[in-house]
Amino acid sequence: MLKSFQNESSRTKRRRIRKNVEKAVLAISAFANVPDSAPTDTVACVADVCENPCTSASCIEFDNSEDNDVVDVASHIESNKQCDVSSGYCGTDNSFCFDDHTDSSSAFDTDSEINDTDLADELAGWVHRCDVLLSHVGLLLGILRKYHPSLPKDPRTLVKTERKVFIKQLKEGHYHHFGIKPTLTNLWNRNCLTVSDNSKQLLLQVNVDGLQVFKSSSYQFWPILGTIMNSVERKVFEIGIYGGYKKPVSVDEFLCEFVKELLQLCENDEVALGHISYSVAIHSVVCDAPARAFIKVIKAHNSYYGCERCVDVGKWTSHRVAFLSTDKPLRTDESFARETDEDHHIGKSLLACLPIGMVTHFPLDSMHLVYLGVVRRLILFWLRGPLNRNCRLSGHSVHIVSDRMLQMRNVMCKEFARKPRSLADVDRWKATEFRAFLLYLGPVVMMDVLSKEHYEHFLLLHVSLYCLNCKRLNQTHVEYAKKLLVCFVQDAVELYGEEFVVYNVHSLIHICDDVMKYKQINAITAFPFENHMKQLRKAVRQARDPLEQAVKRIYERRNTNTGIDVCDAWVSDDSGGAKCQSEHSAGPVLEQHSHVKQFAKVTFGKCTLTLQPSDDCVKLANGDIGIVRNILKTDSGVLLLYARFAVVGSLFTSPYKSELLGFCYKVSNMDGCMQSCNLDAVVAKCLRLPYSRDINVYVVIPMCHNEVY
Repeated sequence: MLKSFQNESSRTKRRRIRKNVEKAVLAISAFANVPDSAPTDTVACVADVCENPCTSASCIEFDNSEDNDVVDVASHIESNKQCDVSSGYCGTDNSFCFDDHTDSSSAFDTDSEINDTDLADELAGWVHRCDVLLSHVGLLLGILRKYHPSLPKDPRTLVKTERKVFIKQLKEGHYHHFGIKPTLTNLWNRNCLTVSDNSKQLLLQVNVDGLQVFKSSSYQFWPILGTIMNSVERKVFEIGIYGGYKKPVSVDEFLCEFVKELLQLCENDEVALGHISYSVAIHSVVCDAPARAFIKVIKAHNSYYGCERCVDVGKWTSHRVAFLSTDKPLRTDESFARETDEDHHIGKSLLACLPIGMVTHFPLDSMHLVYLGVVRRLILFWLRGPLNRNCRLSGHSVHIVSDRMLQMRNVMCKEFARKPRSLADVDRWKATEFRAFLLYLGPVVMMDVLSKEHYEHFLLLHVSLYCLNCKRLNQTHVEYAKKLLVCFVQDAVELYGEEFVVYNVHSLIHICDDVMKYKQINAITAFPFENHMKQLRKAVRQARDPLEQAVKRIYERRNTNTGIDVCDAWVSDDSGGAKCQSEHSAGPVLEQHSHVKQFAKVTFGKCTLTLQPSDDCVKLANGDIGIVRNILKTDSGVLLLYARFAVVGSLFTSPYKSELLGFCYKVSNMDGCMQSCNLDAVVAKCLRLPYSRDINVYVVIPMCHNEVY
């Protein structure tokens, strides 16, 4: 209690000492037969001059000199010599000893105020978690202060709002720099940063992108975001934010402070986290194509020399630039530094001063390039493509596909944030919906709808991207995936026309190079940064000073120890890192496990298995595809009771048998014999989809973007 009292602010200390002094004066009056009222100036003086907290059984002595009324907090060792602890009265004149044991009400008040401090922290966490308006928080504090007087009156005090923030004036905009080193230190202090390996180096991934703040205004943010790739949890944080009615006019002015600090960290400075000093290295810079061209100061993606990976020159066709070659020489970091292709460059980028490769450290983002780019373009060609290419679907076919998509809503796993929608809403699909269509739903819903040539062409993209997303296949099958993507780009010219092969489609032949360098495609995607953008948009409540509002909200989140950013994505127990929930007794159980606890849900890692049809399908290490019937918790761990499918085959055979690749199984004939396995035997949670040709057959696809293994 004393430690927490010493850590409180001076105003809180004075307020608590004032209360103790008032009680002491009342006690003195009772013993000395003096009036019950104490001089108000004496009590006020106590609050003004007492800065150090009194310890237990410390004595307060009044100095009745005429010059000033001063309360001296004496040492409890000296004052305890003549103290009558039972009465609380000291032998010296006008002195009174208040002790934690003699004045229980004082101790109760102290505990109450400490509890109010905890309440204030919880309220601050609630404000940030639920994004509550400060005006509403002020009304709530007005009610709570009647019962908890120690709570702050102003909501800005509760959430620790910065009084002033420094906003730098730029050309046609403003900028605030949070800093990399202070941000990493703040994350460490809030337990949001834990390095996953034993290295003393932090791998920083950077993202730059634009964000439209208002629907009725052109005002926009251009944040510089970062994340530590070798951290246990990839927490996205702000490094700097630009705000203006157009994107930054000068890229050098925009990146100046960021590059200056990062260059210092990479060369000779370190970040002290706890008792360990870490160096900082740049892992990658993940942006969409327009942002990459902006910060690299090169030609845009829709220009003739816009390809960032090869020297292919675009061709103008059907009002767009198409890149038709797949075998042109590749660009390298050295050729970029020497500017051997002058038509590709606009100027000199300030990022070239950093120890990074201007080609290899700027991977192609699969979120924008593949899902929002290629997959969306492919679907739009099926719906609205040129009639002379025989790629447009009829209205009846579109209706069939939409019905199949809607039927999948009830069988989607918990790991899918969005349920499938019909093709009528394709213009409003999000990137995760296009990803689900390509990796899981597309091969099922488009079967017997597309022509054989178009369906097999789509499977080239499906198989290659599944291999690149799957940890089990992304290194052993990367060359195979690259060959499939080259075939996809080449065949697209015949099936959809030259106008189909724009920058995004052409860049498919280059994404395998990034997977070879960074090991997995999910490590170089913009999904985490795009998810963080909504926090910046929510930080703006009104049109006046939007950048200052966002900066203050960010500092509030960092200054308040709310616990909402603590990197404990899930809580494990003693059962091999698994958490069992929803206990029941409905069975079934095996005879040898008849006296164990039964559960309907188990969570391990990022995966959740339940007894519901949407979350009960698994692939096991022995190759079985099964349906979980019960979850048992024994002394040795968690057991799964499952019924396996007796017949397992391939959904497609071109470009390769899907069964041999390890995904897109066609299963049927459930085995009636119940089997058991340890939870560790699960290698993948699977999506079980209905098969359009037979109601007794299912299509099982192991999840690759959120894997167990």
